[in-house]
Amino acid sequence: MTTTVKSPLVLVIFNRPEPLARVVKALERHHFEQIYLIADGPRASQPDDAPLCDAVRTLAGGLKTHADRVVPLFSEHNMGCSSRVRSGLDQVFSQVDRAIILEDDCLPGEGLFRFMDGLLDRFEHDERVYQISGGNRGLPGRLFSHDYAFSRYPLCWGWATWRRAWQQYRHDCSDWERLCADQWPGHSRAERRARKYWAGRYRSTGSQRVDAWDFPWQLTLWRNNGLAVLPRANMVRNIGFGDQGTHTKAPPLDDLRLKLPAFPLNHPPRTMRDDQLDNYLQQRIYDPTGLPKRWRRVKALYRSMVEGADN
Repeated sequence: MTTTVKSPLVLVIFNRPEPLARVVKALERHHFEQIYLIADGPRASQPDDAPLCDAVRTLAGGLKTHADRVVPLFSEHNMGCSSRVRSGLDQVFSQVDRAIILEDDCLPGEGLFRFMDGLLDRFEHDERVYQISGGNRGLPGRLFSHDYAFSRYPLCWGWATWRRAWQQYRHDCSDWERLCADQWPGHSRAERRARKYWAGRYRSTGSQRVDAWDFPWQLTLWRNNGLAVLPRANMVRNIGFGDQGTHTKAPPLDDLRLKLPAFPLNHPPRTMRDDQLDNYLQQRIYDPTGLPKRWRRVKALYRSMVEGADN
């Protein structure tokens, strides 16, 4: 049965037809009112880029039979990942007040678009909420008392936001040190580790060793005390790990199976950050180096076995 998605979909594409073909196949189960295609141009230094970019644009353009309106936002020259995503989303939000954003390697699961549509409506005018995340990086269900929780971390493997939130985006990360101190003001070992971890990340971003838009987006939330919704059910699977991935070369620990959320959703009674959830994310997902090496290997092996059984 085809479901209609009310919120505009943004699909970010570049030069990877194989993962995109799987994403397009999943999207064809739905009908969209609007689809925006953001594409960077081929790199002059990579002769294979031009035909691959053409193939990807043609493949994504086939979604016009599953949408009332498809808007191509194609750059003819290469701007780089960060600049193209930022400029593309600026274009999108100059035309619409909300959007669901998928990259070409983010495979959506059943229930994702119903989840996004519902929460985009629910929190449309709640300026504390900046993002709805579709993936949860394998967070265990026992951490959730309801079907979603609120976090300081905007997970961007399949996400949604509003114009009001995106208008607050700043690519300048020069205040990262103060913002990290605001997030972890204490002197416990865990807080010191968290500050050290994000200091390394933002130094890399500031020195332009990382061509990223999502680190500045996270700072946008921290700067404005914004919250991101994290779902109990993981509804997005990243299938883009490998040599062609821009920021995803290594196999992940968190490329997990897709799950269907329970509808109607069991909503949290209050809009406030879940400290337990954020502590788990920081210590087990972002910076698990405090775990014994043997346990990290067992954990990685277990997750690869689970993923293999799901294929």
